[in-house]
Parts: sequence; structure tokens; C-alpha cells
Amino acid sequence: MVIGNPVIFQCTVTHKEGNVIWSKDGVDLSHDVTITNGNQQYSIIGNSSLGEYNLHIDDITENEGGVYECRVTAADNSPEIRAPPVTLTVEQPQSFLEEPVDTIVVEFETVILNCSIQDKHGVVSWQTKDKVLSNDMTIVSNDSRLSIVSRLPGIEYNLQIQMVSLDDMVDYFCHVSQSDNGDVAIQSQQAFLTVYDAATQNFSVLPSDVNMVIRNPVIFQCTVTHKEGNVIWSKDGVDLGRDQSQSAFLTVYDAATQNFSVEPSDVNMVIGNPVIFQCRHYHQWQSAILYHRKFKPWRIQFAYR
Repeated sequence: MVIGNPVIFQCTVTHKEGNVIWSKDGVDLSHDVTITNGNQQYSIIGNSSLGEYNLHIDDITENEGGVYECRVTAADNSPEIRAPPVTLTVEQPQSFLEEPVDTIVVEFETVILNCSIQDKHGVVSWQTKDKVLSNDMTIVSNDSRLSIVSRLPGIEYNLQIQMVSLDDMVDYFCHVSQSDNGDVAIQSQQAFLTVYDAATQNFSVLPSDVNMVIRNPVIFQCTVTHKEGNVIWSKDGVDLGRDQSQSAFLTVYDAATQNFSVEPSDVNMVIGNPVIFQCRHYHQWQSAILYHRKFKPWRIQFAYR
């Protein structure tokens, strides 16, 4: 029985003549319906007129673990009788050692979500909002990509998903059911699985060097396919803005063509000096800046009309 729960041991006597006595580890606890050891966790319940002398223990702790026995003392022509002893084993409530956490994975890879339980008494199941995926080590969902993997049997119940797809991008949680020994159900925190598509971002249109007469407008084009990070224009190594944010240079985005262009709106230049602009990705999920390997910064050269 789990700590904090009540327990009842039954003892019914027919043709009672002596006294009914409950004992724990050989030490008497009661005399008929009276508790004699002063512990208020113990009480005798039942209908004594029907010979019921059941031992009730409330809010058990580890101290209540032990061997209990019900006996009836000898009286008149009846000898002493003893019921077979019973053992109360007190257990800790089930709890999580490790819960699943938000995870990022690329499409078609394999991912493992962790769930470890201490003092497990119920059934462990992996679930999403709409589905039950497993019961203990058995996958109950009709998905051959799923399996339960464990290095510590009875403790680890990790969910493995092979060939991850974009459809797997949902919340997952680990649930342990209530049990016959009085343990309550527990549920882990939810973990969101983020899946990035396998296609990587790339430049499909690159800016090119331009020679332009002073005070004329100019547009540099930069087109990105499978965009995942931020598109950043820079001038002489100084960032001008991300995606569609504005500075002295207006960044224009065409959703139909996935084109990011920059239009200088207020440029102060020394005639004859070049200006260097760059367009780059900021690949957020890897926290790394990606440059097109074949791409070189381009220059705008101002000249008199």
C-alpha cells in the first residue's frame, strides 16, 4: 500500500467466547473494540454483534509496515485461535525521474522523447491530445515508426519516433495510471516536437554589382527559397534591417517570388568611393549565419551624370 492511504484488515469470528486481539510484530494493539497502544491511526470497525473486528489503519506511513495478526483468546471450552498473519508493505508514491522536454528535429530523422518513473505502480502510456500511443512497452497506435526503448526496465519508457514527419509536430506527454495499491495517476509536462522540413534555405537569385549615376534609384534583388531564418541586408558590414524592417534603406519583400530587395532611400556618398552591400540568411534554429559560398559582396559605384 502506498504511503498516505488507509488500509483495512478483516477479521470475523463466529461463536466468539474469548477476546479478539490484533497485534503488530508480536505487540498487541487492541482488546476487542478498544485500541490499547494509544495510536489514533488505528481503530476497530465493523459490526461486533456479527463478530466483525476489522483493523482500520488511517494515513499509513513507513512505521505501519509490518506483520499483523488477529487472534481470539481461550475461553470456556474454546481454545485460543489465530488467523494467518498478514504483511503490510508500505510503498512510496510513483513519481517522475525524467519528463519529456520540447525537442527540435529535422524531417526524416529519428527522435527519442524521455520518460522515467520511480516506484512505478500504474501503467505508463505516451499520449498526444487525440491519441494514446503506448501502454508500458507496447505500442497501441497503428504506426510502425513508433517504439518504446529503455536501458532501465521498469524505470525508463522512452518514446522513439523514426522517420519523423511534419505531421508529428504536436505536444506529447507521459501518463501513469492509478494503481490497486492506492497510488494516484500522474502526468508529465507536455513536450512540443518541432519538425523542420528537410529542404534547406538557399539563394535562388543573387544581387550583382551595379554602376549607377548619382541620385538615381537602385534595387538589389535577393531571393531565398525554403526560407527559415531572417534575411539581413548589410552595408559595409553594418546590418540595415531584418526581413521587412526599415532603416535608411527600405527592404521590400514580394511573397509571390520570395524576393527581398533593398532600395537605398537616403545615401550620402563620396563620389568615386564604392559601397558594399550584403544579403544573408540568419539560420535561427542552428544559431548560425549562412553565407552563399559562391556569393561575393557587390558594389554600387556613383558617378557624375
